[in-house]
Amino acid sequence: MNIKSTVGLCAALLLPLASFSGSAKSPQPLSAMNAANLKCEYRSQPLGIDHAQPRLNWTLESDVRGAQQTAYQILVASTAEALAENQGDLWDSGVVESDQSVGVVYAGSPLASGQRCYWKVKVWDNEGADSEWSKPTFWEMGLMQPSDWKAEWINDGKANPTTDEDFFKDDPAPLFRKPFKLARPVKSARLYIAALGYYRASING
Repeated sequence: MNIKSTVGLCAALLLPLASFSGSAKSPQPLSAMNAANLKCEYRSQPLGIDHAQPRLNWTLESDVRGAQQTAYQILVASTAEALAENQGDLWDSGVVESDQSVGVVYAGSPLASGQRCYWKVKVWDNEGADSEWSKPTFWEMGLMQPSDWKAEWINDGKANPTTDEDFFKDDPAPLFRKPFKLARPVKSARLYIAALGYYRASING
């Protein structure tokens, strides 16, 4: 075989390879469905939840047309550290085959007054692919039992209205003030108020 025919043969072999490599692109992976906008009792990071079994919601995000949720798993933990380790010490729902993402009722350990609950969720789509865990969030329980209230009712000493007309008379709202000193530094605090009407609370003005 002379040099010219050898070069021609090599060129003929290389052309199909170039054509094949240009047309056989690897398929792009589908974006996983994600759970976002987590809410408890339809609020983001709420305080003072008074339901023993609050309802949990999330929204679904995906850039794949027609993607649907087919299952979910919820983890609820007593600390942010436990949740980061995927330990649902309050509740691990396990994988639940369901498209429900609204009003999922908490079904874990009984919750105490003032307890903070950290939670996250992952979902599965209709292709069987699971998402990453959602961003963690939390809710906080309120005072659940009458015995949790250690305070006493207060008022400004005025008599209650006796007729409907009396409710519409000018009656400026009273200002209640309670000075106090703290014995040690405070890491966190909660003020619980029960008021028949409106109030505005402040500290140090």
